[in-house]
Amino acid sequence: MLHLRRSALSLSSLGAAAFLASLVYSPNASAQACDPSTLLCSVDTIQPHVEGNERLPNPFDTGWLPKCNPATPDGHCDAEDLQITARMAFDPIGGGESATPLFKVEMPKEATLQAEWPTTDYFEISLKPATTAAGKFTVTHTITPEFGLFMNLSVIGLGKTEVVIDATDLVNLLPGAKFNYTASGTTSFKPWAFDPVMVNVAGKDLANSQLFAITFQQLGELVGSGSFQDVITGSFSFNATTDTDFVYQTTLIDVIGGLDVIDSETATTRIPMVDANYLEFTVVPQGTLTYTGTLGMKPVINVSSVAGIPISLHFPINVGLDFPYQSDPLKVTFPTEIVHIPLPNVFVPSSFVDFGAVDTGNKTDKKIVIDNTGELGATLEFSSSDPQFTTGGVTSTQVGPEQTYDLSVSFRPTKPGQQKATITVKSNDPDSPEQTFEVIGYGQGDPLPEDPGNSGGAGGGGGFTPTGGNTTEDSGCGCRIPQGTNGSSAAGLLAMAGLAMLRRRRKQSKRA
Repeated sequence: MLHLRRSALSLSSLGAAAFLASLVYSPNASAQACDPSTLLCSVDTIQPHVEGNERLPNPFDTGWLPKCNPATPDGHCDAEDLQITARMAFDPIGGGESATPLFKVEMPKEATLQAEWPTTDYFEISLKPATTAAGKFTVTHTITPEFGLFMNLSVIGLGKTEVVIDATDLVNLLPGAKFNYTASGTTSFKPWAFDPVMVNVAGKDLANSQLFAITFQQLGELVGSGSFQDVITGSFSFNATTDTDFVYQTTLIDVIGGLDVIDSETATTRIPMVDANYLEFTVVPQGTLTYTGTLGMKPVINVSSVAGIPISLHFPINVGLDFPYQSDPLKVTFPTEIVHIPLPNVFVPSSFVDFGAVDTGNKTDKKIVIDNTGELGATLEFSSSDPQFTTGGVTSTQVGPEQTYDLSVSFRPTKPGQQKATITVKSNDPDSPEQTFEVIGYGQGDPLPEDPGNSGGAGGGGGFTPTGGNTTEDSGCGCRIPQGTNGSSAAGLLAMAGLAMLRRRRKQSKRA
């Protein structure tokens, strides 16, 4: 996990061989965790967080119990004195802004994206493997019931009565009443949770999970039925509990502006190359929530009298009932996250450097400014096309983010006339890993004896017209990838040409 936001960077050494090897694309590199200290890749860690604050779709409905065969069109049967039906829903505990989220998926650490630049055509974006279970999946809920009660009192001349009891009305009937049920569970996981994450959430045992108790007099007031209120005396209570496995799984990371979505831990996407101090884009993680379990319920009905006559009605099934349920996958979409990837951005002189006239055998030095405007440190390697121009014995170095390096270039002519050379600067700059600038000088005096050990290198004089000039160009930028849809066609690449560039004016710029 590494945050590089315009801060000083401790740079490790990097040899030429390692640097050159980094320019060769390996298709398996995306599956490995990059090491930002090599300066050949860069990372940003975000904190995806999503909450569910609404009722989950209802997975269970008992229907009328006990079931009748045959049953009337409304599900009843004449042979039964009493039937009950129940529907349940998972709800958040509390209400309004103070409600406890029904579920939360949090990745406060190690949700890291990494960028590499195996070619100068695109950035390769992948997920850095997590090493610790820094994510958390939490479920906290109550269960909200809706009841139906059917009583056949034809035997005593009161006919058939059916009522449906809405949960809200039931709670509001008694001041201060609430469904006395809470269940919670939590588990940890390694981001990004492409492997399913399961948490078991179980309530108390059925005997100790009474949701409510109500008298028939109160029930009659609720439904406005004289039979219940004036004729029947007794009480109705309902016990219920759940034992549920909730499963969350990330299905994809949508990289806005990328050519593909990331749909596994080892998948990658590409973003077309830009000349940038940093790369900034948005991602939208997506996943699914499913739940499977068992509802246990036990209705208890006590009727002490009907029309003043002592009577005993009881629910035909006097033990707890278990009902299995399984939900369909519920889509979970996280809020948009901004990813900020620091990049190196190297600039060499855009015009030639003139050493003037120097006597053969003598030496003169000039300081050449190499600029790294990027937010990530830069690796630099130097070479000259003519041994008359040297870089003071320095062949490689590093420069921190948003810093410059003073390269000492020496001119020691060995022959008269105008001399020229090309200084090549290789770096970890994503879009310009190799840049050059030109140096010229004039040797005056007699030629020196040829040094057999230093006869290589391009030299020459006469007729040299330096290219470039004292020009000032825009430097690299911090680039934001625009919102849009993914695509893998050439049209998708052309769309990226509209990237918004945040450019700064600079004295030096990359050579065309």
